[in-house]
Amino acid sequence: MRNNTPHIQKRDWRLSFGIAVMIIGLLMFFLLEKLNTLQHTLEKEKVNEQVQYFRLGLTENWLSQNITHKNSNINDFEITNPMLLIAELPKNYIGEFANVPIDQKAVWFYHTQLKQLIYILNNRQLMRYQLTKNNGQRANATLPNGGFDLIAIKD
Repeated sequence: MRNNTPHIQKRDWRLSFGIAVMIIGLLMFFLLEKLNTLQHTLEKEKVNEQVQYFRLGLTENWLSQNITHKNSNINDFEITNPMLLIAELPKNYIGEFANVPIDQKAVWFYHTQLKQLIYILNNRQLMRYQLTKNNGQRANATLPNGGFDLIAIKD
């Protein structure tokens, strides 16, 4: 009579190893998914921080014009590329375009038809901002910049 015990132990070891590999694989999948979500959230926060700097630059421009008594028409600001009013452009600003640039990620551009400043995230989603009049009426206006503000456009 033959003893089947070593053969069964070998099969049990392979089964245990396979189950362990599947569990580790699932854990890695969920970990990478969470890491991807976190990376996307951090990128959005970085963009929001840059927008705050842009608002500060717009306020600086407005104050400069008021100090030098260059009264500009506030209606002109709504059709202006806000990047033209900022002293120092970000390194990832690629210019003005009539359409969303293809094969570009993590860049700012001004959409000439929509009159919006747009950031293309790494996952190709767009974050849109528009320079608009607020006339001091907006409760969430962050800076007293002469009645205009750079606001997020929700899709």
